Amino acid sequence: MTTLRQLEALKDGRIDIGLLRLPGSEQQSKGLESRVVSRDPLVAVLPAKHPLARRRRVSLAELAEDDFVFYNRPSGPAVYDRIIGYCRDAGFTPTITQYGADVQTIVSLVSAGLGVSLLIAPTPRTDPEAVVYRELSDDLPPWELSVAWSPDNRSPVLRRFLQLV
Repeated sequence: MTTLRQLEALKDGRIDIGLLRLPGSEQQSKGLESRVVSRDPLVAVLPAKHPLARRRRVSLAELAEDDFVFYNRPSGPAVYDRIIGYCRDAGFTPTITQYGADVQTIVSLVSAGLGVSLLIAPTPRTDPEAVVYRELSDDLPPWELSVAWSPDNRSPVLRRFLQLV
């Protein structure tokens, strides 16, 4: 589930806990409790034959002329807007030529040479002969991954899970 769908499901009591990225979703997360469990970097996703693929780090500005593969904005408007904002801060608006519904689809489209992408680590394992992930040299804040739950949920399983987290 996307962050927005998890937030709805938490409020409706359809799920006990969500694993989500909250920036930009603060309004939707009112009435829920959350705890940050990791802070993750944004990385460049490049076809293995891309000219920058041999480098350890790349800057956003170096990707300005590439076609991009992105999530659809309705799937996660806060993440989408934040990444577009980073690109604009780097001096360009990305040309998005393909959209993917999930990480695996995005990585597959990049692997097919249809563009580059930006994803939040950790990234799925892939064949390094097809796709590479590169650190960004830009000074960007990490992305927080949080668990969220309703304080009204009295499930003993939820309480135990939160003790482990």
